[in-house]
Amino acid sequence: AEISLETLFEVKILNVNSCKSLTLLNINAHRLLKNLDASNCRELTTICYTLLPKLEIFNIAGCAKLEELPSLENAPSIKSIRMSGCVGLANMPILGSKDYLSHFDASNCLVQFKMNIFDDCNALEYLNLGKCNIRDLGNITNLPKSLRYLDLSHVSQDIDLKNITEYGDHIGYISVAGCKNVRNPSYAMIFPGKINNIGWSYKSDRLLQLIDWESAEVLVRDSNNDLNKAYEILLSSMDSRDIYASQIKKLSEFGIKDEEYIISVIENFGEADQAVIYMIKRKNEITILESFGFFDEAIIEEYLDEYDDVYIALDRLLEAETPSEKETRVSFLLILLEEKYPEFSDRVEEVLKKYNYNVELASEEFDHELINTKISQLDEQYQEQLQILAAMGFTDSDQNIVLLRKHEGSVETVLGYLTGELVEEEPAPDPIPEPEPEPEPTEPVNLMEKWCEKLETLHMMGFTDDEAYLEILERVDGDINLVFQELGFA
Repeated sequence: AEISLETLFEVKILNVNSCKSLTLLNINAHRLLKNLDASNCRELTTICYTLLPKLEIFNIAGCAKLEELPSLENAPSIKSIRMSGCVGLANMPILGSKDYLSHFDASNCLVQFKMNIFDDCNALEYLNLGKCNIRDLGNITNLPKSLRYLDLSHVSQDIDLKNITEYGDHIGYISVAGCKNVRNPSYAMIFPGKINNIGWSYKSDRLLQLIDWESAEVLVRDSNNDLNKAYEILLSSMDSRDIYASQIKKLSEFGIKDEEYIISVIENFGEADQAVIYMIKRKNEITILESFGFFDEAIIEEYLDEYDDVYIALDRLLEAETPSEKETRVSFLLILLEEKYPEFSDRVEEVLKKYNYNVELASEEFDHELINTKISQLDEQYQEQLQILAAMGFTDSDQNIVLLRKHEGSVETVLGYLTGELVEEEPAPDPIPEPEPEPEPTEPVNLMEKWCEKLETLHMMGFTDDEAYLEILERVDGDINLVFQELGFA
């Protein structure tokens, strides 16, 4: 499929996100276009454009088949370029004016380039080059002083942490995780004011989570700057429950309390954060399968390991089930619901079948009916009073029920209000609040710096739309569990 917008000159925002069949996108001479989102268009191979004077956001992340990008020299207003996961690109786009460029994400791109293309990007705050094919790292101290977030994880070039620490303390987050050629690792321990944020190595992160800064600095120095040796010495002196105390506490909030299981999974993964995400995701998947009556842990684990999608695993479980196994499973679910909802025992089988034998959905219907039944019973409680009021000419049953509930079934009191002898007292008006003093002006908060650790967790799960997730993180005050819920993972 092809999309050409050469005649739609008034378009300011164009979103073709995740168009599965889109192969060519033509936005030539779109003078008013400000926001282009063509991310995750897996079949897109060609984008045509020339003059884009108003373009601010250029998002082609996840377009794996995109082979070439025309120059962006005629896009002087560009602020954000997102091209992560464009593994087929043969060239880095040529940039014209860099006065406004604040966000650049080229992570997981194979195209070769030199770092000096960013030297004069004086508004640049976020630069993610994780797993990039950087041909020449150059002098990192030449990067703009506006930079707040720098990800160089898994790059093959030599990285000298001495240069990074000399770069300045204005930067909020630096990651060189997974870089095999890291020199002067002890400088990570004296990175000015950024000890809790530095993400250059999983093992340095773990050292600083387990012991204080001064102890970590001494340990690394005594180990001749051998971080692996320092880490092994520390682990050998600690109990596993102390090592993974923060992860154990976090997982207990999700109902995962088996400490031996938690420790074994973390040690199998090698990285605690990834293990935590895996266990939370796996618990949710198990809950889904259990709601259909599959409780054999070994079989559940086997199918979830084989199939990445829980609903594909469910389909395969149902396909593999013999008639006798299905009969046993359904019988168990019927008994379970009949014990929980004895008042609906004659309808349990019908409702369970209606929801394809999903216990949770069937339970929701029964719970809803129970609530309606209780309301109905409450109304029946006042049948005698309603008949008295109707005989006296007051036949508005809805109004009468509201008054009877409010006045505990007193016909005399209700009659007083219906005849006007009694008048509902109007609530006193709220006092006029005294004007609050105007707050002192505060400096604007840099959300990228504030939530950089949370974004890193989301990046590990494949969520890279930082602008959207920054909004969610700010709204839920950084609670990563609530972020997972909004994303449908908890």
